[in-house]
Amino acid sequence: MSTALSLLQAQHALDAKTPAPVWLCTMATQPISYWSVNRHTGLLGLARTCRQERRKLPACCLDVWDGAQGVATVISQTILHLPSGNVEGLNLSSSVEPEAASRTASLHVPRLISPHDVRLTELNISSAAISHLLNSHTSNAMAAIDMEQLLQAYTLLDHLTLQYVRDAVHDVPEPEVPVWHHKLLYAWCAKQFSPPADHDVTPANVTEAHPDLWAEVQLGERVGPQFGDALSSTVAYQELLFPGGSMEAVLPVYEHAVIGGFYNACVVAAVEAVLALLPLERRVVALEVGAGTGGTASSLLPVLNGICDVY
Repeated sequence: MSTALSLLQAQHALDAKTPAPVWLCTMATQPISYWSVNRHTGLLGLARTCRQERRKLPACCLDVWDGAQGVATVISQTILHLPSGNVEGLNLSSSVEPEAASRTASLHVPRLISPHDVRLTELNISSAAISHLLNSHTSNAMAAIDMEQLLQAYTLLDHLTLQYVRDAVHDVPEPEVPVWHHKLLYAWCAKQFSPPADHDVTPANVTEAHPDLWAEVQLGERVGPQFGDALSSTVAYQELLFPGGSMEAVLPVYEHAVIGGFYNACVVAAVEAVLALLPLERRVVALEVGAGTGGTASSLLPVLNGICDVY
């Protein structure tokens, strides 16, 4: 590492108009396989840092498999040129890549090619069949919702939260808001519609209009009365939402709120549609890209029980 750094520093000190590229040759560093153990990744990071901070100094990284013999092979043969290729989802054109990896008779470009060790098996499932099952679920789910009642309840909930906003702006003068991003929030709050003070909405009014809004109401009851304290930094807003690091106050919104429940049920229906069309005894791997609240996972796990290898 120190030798490579000294070389780069020396090249930079020359201050040439067109400095010669520096090739850092590593062994088993770049991730060509999910199962390989990568070593000496500091050299790879050094080259990337140099390209980022000293753009006029080309620092490239070539990974070889068999040490000095591999470097000699690279020097003696023209293997650093790929005459053609296929990049899924991108327009194919010529490019100069600062990182490459040589493996026996093949050349890998990690920036463009994901490392795979296994051949993926194509699933013979009709997308039209999945869409039909999901559309059927969505239609039935929407028909089961009383939109007029739900709209009335959400209007009351909106008025309830605006009351908390109104009270916070009234109780906390703007000079007592010390943090700049709280000042921006304070200015936004001051411009919001303020419901009439003689027609205050209570949490009970909201749940009476629609009992399924209890999750949003309990969170509003916890946060709303202390909103002014959060603006003035008397109380950390994280403590209002996650007291002691607990998800107890917000988790019901993800798991039981009407909107969250509707969309979680749609995700469940989509997964069930795929599972229904899979061959018998076929196992799956599920990848969830989400916020990590656990609301979607808690809905899906019962469906995937016994058929999912990894979640």
